[in-house]
Amino acid sequence: MATALTATKKRKDKAHGGWMRVNPAYSHLLQSDGFTKPQHFFQIPGPIISGHADRHVLRIEIGGMCCFLKREHHIPWKDRWRSFRAGFGLVSLSQREAGMIDIVKQAGIAAPDWLAVGEDGYGRAFLLLKAMDSAVDLRQYLRRGSEEEHCELARLLGEIVAGMHDKGIEHPDLYAKHVFVDPQTMRFALIDWQRSRKPRRLSFPECCRDLAALNGSLADELAGDQVRREFLRLYCQRRGHEAGSLEDFCQEIQARTARLLHRASIREQRLPTLYESQPLFWLDGEALCVTPRGQELWHADALLALGYPERRRPGSESVSLTLPDGNVGELTRRRSLRLFGRCRDWLRQKRWTSPEVRQAGHLLRRERLGERGPMLLAFGQRPREFGVVESFVLTQKELNHQSRARSVAE
Repeated sequence: MATALTATKKRKDKAHGGWMRVNPAYSHLLQSDGFTKPQHFFQIPGPIISGHADRHVLRIEIGGMCCFLKREHHIPWKDRWRSFRAGFGLVSLSQREAGMIDIVKQAGIAAPDWLAVGEDGYGRAFLLLKAMDSAVDLRQYLRRGSEEEHCELARLLGEIVAGMHDKGIEHPDLYAKHVFVDPQTMRFALIDWQRSRKPRRLSFPECCRDLAALNGSLADELAGDQVRREFLRLYCQRRGHEAGSLEDFCQEIQARTARLLHRASIREQRLPTLYESQPLFWLDGEALCVTPRGQELWHADALLALGYPERRRPGSESVSLTLPDGNVGELTRRRSLRLFGRCRDWLRQKRWTSPEVRQAGHLLRRERLGERGPMLLAFGQRPREFGVVESFVLTQKELNHQSRARSVAE
């Protein structure tokens, strides 16, 4: 039986060289809402719930159904080469993940449905996924219930991961936040398959890498030693490993977990998320990203004029200013000359991130942890002629979380 991806026809946008594929089960829904061209998926406004240097994820609603839209605003040739080596051809991460979802579903592993995937002809790609409304991620689920219930859950998950590896399917991003549980049915679903490869015989280190990702992303207070050993015991039993293999797996997983914890992104996943950070809205691509609070205070044109004045000298400057509501804000602007740096970035296929964009990400992480600090209003960066890159970040004076929550609510 053909998968959904291969069963659909590739609709080409001849005017721009773009294309899109639509899952037949959702074709009528997308057409009725007017999503008939790849460009339509890059014009959708909505809150960004997560992002990276080259891509981000939006939460949107289509036909009354909650969806997640993954958009790649730059497809490095390195990503296409990695997709080729993984068995998918010279494709984007979006197309690779859609193909992988079809594979895992045929293997009996629950994953979110994809509705559409494509490219717009301007070096951008997208993937539209259906949200799993009743499911919560593993970290949220483990905050409740007894250790006995957690052990039972660990045994169920151990069997699922073992079955996945038996079928030759890997999941390099098998973090706890990518494992979803339905509290009513106790069924699991796995998300974020963009780095997985087509099924093949998996080696011992590859299996341990997946298990270490899950182990390292779970805080100690959410899963004790007994829960983790139950997961691994069922995993080894399901795969037919001998009793001594359990200790071998434990040692290898612990060694890999220790290396993973050197990464700030993994350590952050283990921290308690006390609050939701502000959502972001892209009003002019990467050049202007605004929080709801920033939108209340300024129009997009005013923010662009504030962040990117016409005449600027190389270097950075920070100025205090009075916000329209009377509060005190701080604006940092930078003009960097990266003539050779941009060439190096292209060769390495890495997107350079300005200090201002990094500061914005740091402020959002502090919000999730409930720490005191400035409130992010807007930020952005944009390339100019002759290797010049302009960037800015705009914040409100230091607020505690109660003041921040009250300000956002107003």
